[in-house]
Amino acid sequence: MAVSSPSGPVVPPCTDLSGSISSVAAGTYCVTGDIIIPAGSVLVVPPGTEFIFMGRYHFGRDPALPDDASAISGGLTAIGTAEQPIIFRGRDAQTGWYGITISHAPDVVRLEHVTIRDTYKDDPNPTSRIWRRGGGLSSYVNVAGTLIRHCAFINNRAWMVAGALDVNSNWDGHQTNPVEVTDTLFEDNTCECGIYVGSANDKCGGGAIRFSHVAGPVTVARNTFRNNRALNTVGIPAYGGAFGAFDSGIPLGPGNRFENNAAADADGAISCAGQAVLGVNFTRVDSTNVFTGNTPDNGCGL
Repeated sequence: MAVSSPSGPVVPPCTDLSGSISSVAAGTYCVTGDIIIPAGSVLVVPPGTEFIFMGRYHFGRDPALPDDASAISGGLTAIGTAEQPIIFRGRDAQTGWYGITISHAPDVVRLEHVTIRDTYKDDPNPTSRIWRRGGGLSSYVNVAGTLIRHCAFINNRAWMVAGALDVNSNWDGHQTNPVEVTDTLFEDNTCECGIYVGSANDKCGGGAIRFSHVAGPVTVARNTFRNNRALNTVGIPAYGGAFGAFDSGIPLGPGNRFENNAAADADGAISCAGQAVLGVNFTRVDSTNVFTGNTPDNGCGL
């Protein structure tokens, strides 16, 4: 039997889900508490699965863990299809669930044909900043790599940086492992820069994406960034309306589109920390990238 949301559309018939899980069958789930993927496991989500968050709940890493290398979560593999996508959403656009965080897992974080929407990652938990960055997904020190293909991140927010997707570190001590974001839509995502301490080349921002400590092999191609925002909410300057970065050598392209993104201070599309040249965070931008309507500028002298 379907149930009505107090402030939104009817929720389809679903199975209540909460607690620690290491496996899940295809179906529709109403998330009624935190979902924790235990260390040592990989949660494989089948095509056609939908998670509807009925309140402000976490998914992935245990939110009680501190912000250090002990914060090991299980891994996540969510591979849908065009006909049977995997969906993570709030019961309505205002739900503001805490998004997904996978940290220090030994396996590749892999999402294909997945939609993540309606998050607000602003957990005040003082033991960890991880739940304040990467509104839709934070892939935090998952050194095996992070692969995002044919996905959609819509209406996500983060109190700190990276309104939709945060990728921090792909270095295992010996080599860098693949980070890929391809054929994906980022629309109406926001970072708020509510708290941040950076440096000359490390500015708060990334309305949609932020990469930090990420180096080759990196592929960012054929994505659409539309109406994303990096806000200056408490006086902290914000850069990179769509794409922020720090200590990363990012080759951008081919075929990305940046449309109507905005940063409060500079770099409306991509952030070179306010510098009008490539080389800080972004190493090159393919000539097939399209920039339209970004404010106050595209960034990096583009």
